[in-house]
Amino acid sequence: MKWIMLPLNILQAVAILAWTVFSGLLALILRLFFSPRKVVLFISHWLWSPVMLLLTGMHLRVSGREHILKDRPAIFISNHVSQLDILVLVRAITVPLFFVAKAELRKVPVLSQYMQAMGMIFVDRRDKEMAMVSMRKAIERIREGADVVTFPEGTRSKSDEPLLFKRGTFVIAREGQIPVVPVAIRGTRRMLPSGSFTLRPGKVEVIIGKPVEPEVFAHLSPEEMATCFRMRVLELLGQ
Repeated sequence: MKWIMLPLNILQAVAILAWTVFSGLLALILRLFFSPRKVVLFISHWLWSPVMLLLTGMHLRVSGREHILKDRPAIFISNHVSQLDILVLVRAITVPLFFVAKAELRKVPVLSQYMQAMGMIFVDRRDKEMAMVSMRKAIERIREGADVVTFPEGTRSKSDEPLLFKRGTFVIAREGQIPVVPVAIRGTRRMLPSGSFTLRPGKVEVIIGKPVEPEVFAHLSPEEMATCFRMRVLELLGQ
């Protein structure tokens, strides 16, 4: 059985890589003619992600789409347990999403060029001064109309329980007076756990919570917000 499955896994990996590279290159061409928001929504939500669901064998269920703000941008915060989480979010959330990503992704060919062309935000957590500059840039991008996604844990959890949330996202939300939408992802860890290269088909659920307006957390510090929003994500996960 293992001998039979190996070629299938290799073919699957090649197809996933080829489709991702094609989508990224097409996005770079389209960016010459259209705004980042239009390109991001078309490429990630309508083109790349539907095919990726088929290639990965994922059955996605989404609830709470009515909580997505259509009239103004927000910060979506989510738990993070698998490399599949980005795929899941861009398919589940029906607005163009811009990610706050770790600086190491600048070294990844095509992906780096795509993210920079679209105006994604890179954060170097090892350099506090540069991290603050990135946060200010994130506030500007959101005020310009960009919906931003962050994983406040800072890395992928190796269990279904989220790690402690870091304060950076909530500095952005508090200083920028930006609504925060909690999101919970269930099922991606079983399909592709952190540190694993074995992809299994499976069911994934995304639960989008109600947005929290800036006036609700105005009296909280970023550290207190991190604790409160972690609890909200835990509630969405049913934990």
